[in-house]
Formats: sequence, C-alpha cells, structure tokens
Amino acid sequence: MTPYLREAFDHVAAIDPVLASRLAIHETGSPVFRPNGFRTILFLLQDPLTEDRESCYAEAYRIAGEARSNGMRLLNPPDTLAEHCKSRTARLWRKAGLPTPESYPCGTVAELRDVARRIGGPVILRPEHGHSQIGVRYFAGFAEVDSFSDEGVSMPGIVSRMVDTRGSYRKTKPGSVFAEYYHRRRMLVFGDLAVPGSMLFSGYPVVGARNSTFREERRRRRKMRRWVRSDRVSTWTALPFGAKRHLREAVIAEEEWRNDPAEEGHLAVQAARALGLDFLAIDYATMADGSIQLFEANPYPLIWRRAQGDLNRERKLGRVTDETYEALGRFLRALTV
Repeated sequence: MTPYLREAFDHVAAIDPVLASRLAIHETGSPVFRPNGFRTILFLLQDPLTEDRESCYAEAYRIAGEARSNGMRLLNPPDTLAEHCKSRTARLWRKAGLPTPESYPCGTVAELRDVARRIGGPVILRPEHGHSQIGVRYFAGFAEVDSFSDEGVSMPGIVSRMVDTRGSYRKTKPGSVFAEYYHRRRMLVFGDLAVPGSMLFSGYPVVGARNSTFREERRRRRKMRRWVRSDRVSTWTALPFGAKRHLREAVIAEEEWRNDPAEEGHLAVQAARALGLDFLAIDYATMADGSIQLFEANPYPLIWRRAQGDLNRERKLGRVTDETYEALGRFLRALTV
C-alpha cells in the first residue's frame, strides 16, 4: 500500500477506535491471509495487475475465491481489476449511455493511423494501462499522426477524440480561465459517496498535475526563492497581469466547484457502477452548458496527504484532505454495519 493510502486509512482508524477494531489491512506478499470472520473485502490493487504484478494478482484471486465461498461481499474484486484498462472503461461507459469521447483500441502505429482517420480531427493516444501522463500523445491533425513513430510509446493504446474543453466557454465566457486553458476535474468515489478532488488547468489538451498552471506557478516560486535567498515569496509576485488573473480565477473556480459540485457527483457514482468498482477516481471535464465528458477511471487513486499538492495554501488542500478522510471514514463505517 502506498504511503498516502496508508496514511488515509491510519487517520480514519485513529479517530474512530470502534471502526479500527473492525478493520484489518493485508498487503500481498505478507504472511498468508485467510478471509475468515469478515463481512466485506476491499481490494486496492495497482494495474496492470496481470502483466506486472502476477504474484500479487494470484494471491488476491485466491483470497477473493475463499471470500466468495464464505458469502462475503467483494469491492473492486481482482478479476474486475485485472480486466481494467482504458478501452474497456470507454466501452462500458458508452454501453451504459454515459458521455465519453469516441475511443478505439490500437496495438500498432498502423492501427493508430486507421483509427485517427476514422475519428477525424485532433486525437489523443494514451497507453491502455497506467494513469500518469507518461506515453500520452496529442495529435493536432493527420500530418502529425502520419509522421509519428512508436518510439517511447507503450502499446497497446487507446485513441480518443480530443475534447476541446475551452470551446463552449470561448462563446459564453470569453477571456475566462476556462476559455483560455483546458481543464480536467477529478472526483473521488467511495461507494455511493463522491468527493471533489482537484480541478486543474493547462495550456496542453491533456491536463495533468505535471503540466498544470498550479505546478508551473510552484516551479516559478522555487526559482524566485533561489534568486532572493528567502522563503518569503509573496503570492502571485511578479506574474504578468493576465497570468496572475487566470491563476487566481483557477483557484477560485476550483474552490467554488468543491463547495457545489452540482450533479457531477451522481454521474461519477454512475460511472463507477458501470465499471463494477466502488473505490476509484473519475477524471472528466464540464462544458459551459453543464454537459460532461468522462475521460478516465483510476481504481488506485492518489489521496492527498496533508501539506501535499501544488499551491497547497492558496487552494486550501488541507481542507480537501480532511473532507476526503471524512468521506472515506463514512464509506468504511457503512461497510461494517
């Protein structure tokens, strides 16, 4: 278990001794675990499960089999996690009638070119497994696809129509941070509970922490501290007026969304159920008219630790951690009833 997940579960157990007495955490590779006397088992397994973690999967699969024979409830079962990949996610969402970009799997560069022509317009290539920005490529047109080689790209992959999240805002809110930057929202789902995680902005169509405006500002402040030999660098100092305004707008927009995520939480729970999962993060974007496009699902999501995250103070990420831990505790308590 990663340190951030361990810290989350330890925090929940520390503030609720009764719940702690009903929980047990087993890490694969530890002494043999027999699922006796438990009501529910939640599996937290990183993917690709069968390719890179065969012994982990084999042990989890054995535990799941014994648990099923004892009538226990399984959440994020290993057989479902073993099949989890981006093309399966897109297929199940479309089958459930949920909004997600047109997407197709590809195993070679030749298939990538065929699929890109079928979709038409800008496309994004992502590796089937993994949830970082490593190996992700954006193609603005057919010329870029035709000249592309598979160097540095992990196949198989999935090709999706690029969703320009700025387009509708440029008509309704020109000049706003949503009109000037692409955005991506992340909702954490714990059973029937949905908790807003982060909303990031970037000048690149594939938005992530590494290329977000928040990360760029964090890097800029580090450079300034080296220049002035001080840790007391004022917020927003020395930013061009337009960038300063958009960064402030991004912080305000993220906080407003967290305070009132509207119906997005319900859709995230629906998206999780369509995949047969109960513990995961859903990445998506919202258009100016309120419509949503689902991008990706991560069944081993990052849960921010305290004092973690870009622009922690301005974005009030400590509060986000508290709210996430509270929701996780409610989720776990419901499993023990």
